[in-house]
Amino acid sequence: MQRLEEAYKSGEIIPERYEVEMRKMGEQLQQITEQGSEKYLQGEQQAAKIDEPQMVNFEQLVQMKRIEVVMIQYPRIKQCIIVGETLLYSRILPIDKYPIIFFMNHHTRTPYPMSDVRVVKDMQKYINKVRSMIIAHATTSTNNKVLIPEGAIDMAEFEEKWAQPGVGIAVDFSEGPPVPVQPLPLPNELFANEQTAKSDIDHQLGLYELMMGNSAVAPQTYKATISLDEFGQRKIRSKQNQIEAGLKRACEIAIPLAQQTYQSEKIFRLIQPNNSMNEYVVNKQLVDDKTGEIQTMNDIRVGSYDVVPVTGSTLPTNRYAQLELYMEMYKGGIIDKVEVLKKTEVFDMEGVLKRTDIVAQLQQQLQQAGEAVKSLKGDIQTKDREIQHLSNKVETEKFKGKLNKVQTKAEAAGDVYGKRLDDALSTVGQQVRLAEKEDNLDRRDDRLREKEKSSPATDRGGSSKKKETK
Repeated sequence: MQRLEEAYKSGEIIPERYEVEMRKMGEQLQQITEQGSEKYLQGEQQAAKIDEPQMVNFEQLVQMKRIEVVMIQYPRIKQCIIVGETLLYSRILPIDKYPIIFFMNHHTRTPYPMSDVRVVKDMQKYINKVRSMIIAHATTSTNNKVLIPEGAIDMAEFEEKWAQPGVGIAVDFSEGPPVPVQPLPLPNELFANEQTAKSDIDHQLGLYELMMGNSAVAPQTYKATISLDEFGQRKIRSKQNQIEAGLKRACEIAIPLAQQTYQSEKIFRLIQPNNSMNEYVVNKQLVDDKTGEIQTMNDIRVGSYDVVPVTGSTLPTNRYAQLELYMEMYKGGIIDKVEVLKKTEVFDMEGVLKRTDIVAQLQQQLQQAGEAVKSLKGDIQTKDREIQHLSNKVETEKFKGKLNKVQTKAEAAGDVYGKRLDDALSTVGQQVRLAEKEDNLDRRDDRLREKEKSSPATDRGGSSKKKETK
């Protein structure tokens, strides 16, 4: 309609055509308006038919078949508490493994696994028997037996005096002298057998005298001692793996039970090997300040967790050798000081780390402050040099300004002098030219007078006329 109006005003179309086109556009606009109103009324009627939204849960959505459900079967353990023939109660435990944990050591294909002590029990009995024989022999050796002829002396008096040192005993040698009886010496092989049995026990248990601090059996070199200590720990490490497998199974059972048991807020205190204690809060209830909703932080009731046992203070190690290794790695920049402190017996490791961090921060700040001071000193020196250069430049510019003034004055004086000299020269030139003109006029007058004197008298009138004419 605007374009038609502009075309009508510019004279591109005639008035009759303009009225016809405007009438057609009016009819189209009315038709579009009627169609839009009908659609709006239909939308209102449909909106009136829609029910108000209702809150539903997942169970109702499943029943309405709005959510597709896939059934997944999980194995669970059923616990039944029975006393005699009476069932007290039963419940489904939230675990898929039986809460019976095995720490296997030596399995003999029976329900009764053997321990290390049972394996070396017979060997220990042998050692005890050998030691009892040695003790009995030593007891016999310290109490000498004496063979005395029967009826030769009074035995009660003899035993009483025999127990007293430095006492003489009268004996009648008519029946024969007393004969002392000495026990047979023990063979050296008996002592060697005891040492062999002890070595067999150490080999079976994986604990050698070297690992228990006996320096007499240690090698001459430091590296060899460390190597033997490491070799001796291999058998213990295998036992540690078996223990960790049982601990892992215990944690895999305990975590789901804890998720079912701890439904409210719970505080756990974990004590580290260095006696430092950390507190952790689970199922902590917090209120959002903006929305006012109650939120649960560290909610252990949801989720599934894996368990990874980490070797700690369970396995015996050579602490000094390990600390030396960690120190070398720390010096090489492979590990940090936290890992080094973990291998030490520092009681307050967290306090040491905190203090060293504070000291490191202060040293870093001091270093940064020193660098800032150096930078400021350099900036001050640079500014001083710039100020000195600027002052010298200002003095030079001032001197140049003075020289420019003197030069300007000199140039102005020279210009004035030159102008005045030119004026004087022009004046002198004019005077010279005037003088020359006067001299020329004088000489011409002289020549004319000479001509007049030399000319005849008849020509005086005519000559005078010519002179006047000139």
